[in-house]
Amino acid sequence: MPIVNIPKSKSDQHYRYKRETLELKIEGKGNGIKTVITNMKSVSESLNVPIEYPIKYFGLELAALSKVDYKNDKAVINGKYDLNQVEDALEKFIQNFLLCSKCHLPELDFAIKSNKDPVATTCRACGNAGQIDSTEKLYTTIIKHPPKSKGFKDPKAPAEPVKTSKSSKSQAGAVTEKAAIDDGTWSLDISQEAIKKRREMEGLSERFRELTKGMEDEDEEEEEQEVSPVSILKQFMEADYTLSDKDCVCLLYETFFTPENILTDITKRAPLFKAFISSSGQKLILGYTEELVGMKNPALIPQTSVILLEFYKNSLLSKETMEEWLSKKKSRFVKDSAIVAKIKEAAKPFGDWMASN
Repeated sequence: MPIVNIPKSKSDQHYRYKRETLELKIEGKGNGIKTVITNMKSVSESLNVPIEYPIKYFGLELAALSKVDYKNDKAVINGKYDLNQVEDALEKFIQNFLLCSKCHLPELDFAIKSNKDPVATTCRACGNAGQIDSTEKLYTTIIKHPPKSKGFKDPKAPAEPVKTSKSSKSQAGAVTEKAAIDDGTWSLDISQEAIKKRREMEGLSERFRELTKGMEDEDEEEEEQEVSPVSILKQFMEADYTLSDKDCVCLLYETFFTPENILTDITKRAPLFKAFISSSGQKLILGYTEELVGMKNPALIPQTSVILLEFYKNSLLSKETMEEWLSKKKSRFVKDSAIVAKIKEAAKPFGDWMASN
């Protein structure tokens, strides 16, 4: 079975963090067809997360029902999906939830205080602290299935040695050394020339560390001083224009989204919106979407569910706000009740899927 880096974007063949590629099997026919991931347990273990995390994410990313077959240690996704689709979803999960935002290594520990607080994260590699917000759609799954173990699990790493007493270690060392001599091989060259060469290398390594220490400190200082572009934009808008969060949502929507790019650019622009999103901000997104598909380009009405799914996947819409919106028959953005009815009807498949997840 092919082995890939975590994440795949790392091309170093000697990279420590690796996992198996997913192994898929299509079962059933017609409406009962499903995609079975037969090695999901081992992949989850190599990622050091409960199997429920990626499976729930697959359901959200692929807009399909997904579940864990605990009896057979498999995962099941309703519908037929190819390997590239599911692998892409897994890579997005790794990028969004498993990589440290500072060093980009899959070394995060999750700390859960309560089901109301954000899930705290700490990177074992660089010590960077962060959090997974309670508005994330995987939040409930993480609370219900907290990680039980810490540390990256290298599938190729040897088993940890059994602790022994000093006398046992000495005896074991003697036996090992004798076996090496009897076998005609040496585990370590102890000639005077080899010892001298090793000491020279150790000295070189130490000098190199001293030379690069200042450079490393400068890099760390620069990283710590980096400011999020979103923070700069928010500060500029609030200080220079005295705009509320609702004003910013309106401005960003009108600036970034058009009938031509609405289906492709939501994920790209989501990080900017997240700084200003609240309950009222979500309602504005829905209102502007009604206007976009209902007034500016009615040909997009059949794509309403797809557009809303993209906003939902990027945490710009909550389930509660969506349910409230779907229950209303009027809109202050679109006055024609017939058009509003068409938009709500087109959004119904998304509403049904959301209710089942």
